[in-house]
Amino acid sequence: RTARLISWCKTYPDTCIKLFSDSHQEAVNEGWQRQQMSTQKEVYFQQVADAVFTHDHDPRIRQLYAQYPSVFVKPIKSRFQSLRKKYNNANKTLGSTGAGLTAIELRERPDMKGLLG
Repeated sequence: RTARLISWCKTYPDTCIKLFSDSHQEAVNEGWQRQQMSTQKEVYFQQVADAVFTHDHDPRIRQLYAQYPSVFVKPIKSRFQSLRKKYNNANKTLGSTGAGLTAIELRERPDMKGLLG
């Protein structure tokens, strides 16, 4: 199911950013362009649930989703929160290791000089 969620995010990257983002400040901190919400997040989460659960390998899940689609939004939200937390933690780790910066760029940043040894 997570694979289908990620596939949906790759298909709709702008909407995915909207779902992962909490605020304008978060977008600035992460280096994203801020995405304005043109539709409520609930509608987007329902679209994700549809993409994930209408093709579930378990026919009982597909049937339950067809009968009660709104019930499946909460697990999708929870999974997004979990993935966002993992993503943010990974970014903090990468940032603290200087990943993606050249040696010159590391020397120019006082908080990262120590990474060069």
